Amino acid sequence: MTKKTPKTKISEFDFEKFGLIEVCDVCGKPLLEGQKFGRRKSNDALCHENCLYFSVDKQIRKLNPTGNFNINCKDFEEKCVKFIDDYVQRNDVKCIVLGVSGGIDSAVCAYLLSKVNVKKIFVMMPMNGITPPEDIKDAKEISKILNTETICIEINPLVEKFKEILNFDEEQDKKTIGNLTARVRMCILYAIANKNSGIVCGTGDKSEILLGYFTKYGDGGCDIMPIADIYKTQVKILAMSLGVPEKITAKKSSPRLWKNQKAIDEIGMDYDEIDKILMMMEKEM
Repeated sequence: MTKKTPKTKISEFDFEKFGLIEVCDVCGKPLLEGQKFGRRKSNDALCHENCLYFSVDKQIRKLNPTGNFNINCKDFEEKCVKFIDDYVQRNDVKCIVLGVSGGIDSAVCAYLLSKVNVKKIFVMMPMNGITPPEDIKDAKEISKILNTETICIEINPLVEKFKEILNFDEEQDKKTIGNLTARVRMCILYAIANKNSGIVCGTGDKSEILLGYFTKYGDGGCDIMPIADIYKTQVKILAMSLGVPEKITAKKSSPRLWKNQKAIDEIGMDYDEIDKILMMMEKEM
């Protein structure tokens, strides 16, 4: 709708001919004033603000989630590296900053970035009591293999100061503190990137993005996302092709925002099953 488009009052709308759904925002960004609602052709309310269940005139069919996750690793690698290299050249980027956690996503991004002709800085940001020692060891190993400058910053003091100022409770505010931790890491990455005339590389994959399984303005805050177009299952295949150590590819996925956090516990199923459903929805629905 433009400013010149005449507005139609709800009372004048032809509900017999059309149904109506009013959406006031998209992806959390407000488009217009008002409330979200839906009405049937009979002009009675279908939903208002929050609606969990409703019927649609569409035949229900059985889902058959059998994904084919074949990926041409060499082709993807070449295209991805070319994309990053072009981005660097076009925008006169002097440095790419990557947070390395010892997990598969950041490891794959690190290997891809190693093939781009620009300065790289890897940043480890462990949380004492939350980050397992093996993750720190694996992140250091990746940095050593790729011969890349690495900075290690213990973020406990920063997070603890926020908790003190905001009077957060460790148990009651666990998720809030977890998201805060992700945002503290983002701030550190951008500070280092700014100092070095660089950009921040994100590590989110397609599965996480489609699920919304990331922290807004946390690990979701970045400039480029090399693996955003491939599912977690494909990331594992790509990791093996790139030569990422098996002990990293075999790890259970976890954002490491609180002790013993596991993605499968929060999402409710393993990525092997999730990806089949996501691919089916993308290809068939």
